[in-house]
Amino acid sequence: MGGANCAIVGCTATRSSCKGLSFFKLPKMDKTPEKDQWRSQMISCINRSDKGFNPNRATICSIHFKQTCIKTGTTGKKFLIPGSLPTELMPTVETHKQIHRNPPVERSSPALAQKVAYYSFKEVKADAALINLPWCLIENSENAVVFGLFETDTSHLKYKVFFKLDFMTDIHIVGIPAPNLSQSYEGVKIKSYLDIILSKSICPGIRQKHLQALASLPEKKDQTYFRHILNKTDFGTNNFYHFSIIRSRHCLLLSDGICTHCKDSERLLQKKWNRAEMSKKTPLKLNCSMNSTCPLKLKDRLKNSRQENKILTKKIQCFNAVLKKNYIELREDVHLGIRKVIENAAITDPLSQLFWEEQKKSI
Repeated sequence: MGGANCAIVGCTATRSSCKGLSFFKLPKMDKTPEKDQWRSQMISCINRSDKGFNPNRATICSIHFKQTCIKTGTTGKKFLIPGSLPTELMPTVETHKQIHRNPPVERSSPALAQKVAYYSFKEVKADAALINLPWCLIENSENAVVFGLFETDTSHLKYKVFFKLDFMTDIHIVGIPAPNLSQSYEGVKIKSYLDIILSKSICPGIRQKHLQALASLPEKKDQTYFRHILNKTDFGTNNFYHFSIIRSRHCLLLSDGICTHCKDSERLLQKKWNRAEMSKKTPLKLNCSMNSTCPLKLKDRLKNSRQENKILTKKIQCFNAVLKKNYIELREDVHLGIRKVIENAAITDPLSQLFWEEQKKSI
């Protein structure tokens, strides 16, 4: 007699309470390997290792088998087809995954309150009167407050800062407007703003002397670079002088060392100067274009040709003087006779022929 209960874990079917179900025993140990394998597979399907599980007495109810696996005999008794395994309503091994809590939603921090340093232009004018050296107050009117900074011991104006009525700034650096540096000063004191400008350096530009002549003055807006002339007066000696600097049209003006735009312009100018030097060294061709030829090269060529002309004229004069001194002038008929004698040409005139034969004998 087999077990009264189904051996499948979690199944509550019993012989006493489930009259319509069939309970099948596990295959017995047999000498044939097919039945032994079937028995091992059935035990694996039950998947139990407790002490109450006895494979020799364990039964499995028909609810765990498909109908195609169950066969009814002539007497009405049901039995399993060899090789059938329980696949219906079998317990599953579940791994309970720990559900992590969703991370908190990242929210942007609230915007900081905008700092306001001035509420009226009168406050700007009052602060402007308190600014000390090295800044000089150039203008303090109802429309603008203007400060300037001069270079030490000279009249050269390095910075000129405009604080306008609409709380916007304009900056001129070494006389050049800097629209990219224009900003609102409503949230910063003018003293702090001037200190920030004073802490920065001015782009020195391109100062090589041999490149200055290659750039023109700022006449057009589409110039890649321009030549900037600075005038200075030395207060100590009262001497007035000027010097030239080349800047890129997009110069940053405020930069630690030369800015990137001026470096690019310097490279272009250096290439242009190298091409000009190579052109000077190459000889001038006869059919070269006048428009593309350097004026200096044309001038040198003209000067050389004039010198060569003078030398040739002197040589011709000397040659003519030697001819007049050491040689005599022959008549045309004498010249033709000598030429025919030298070339052994026939002389048709009998008198001339007799004359030249006698001359040959005397020679």
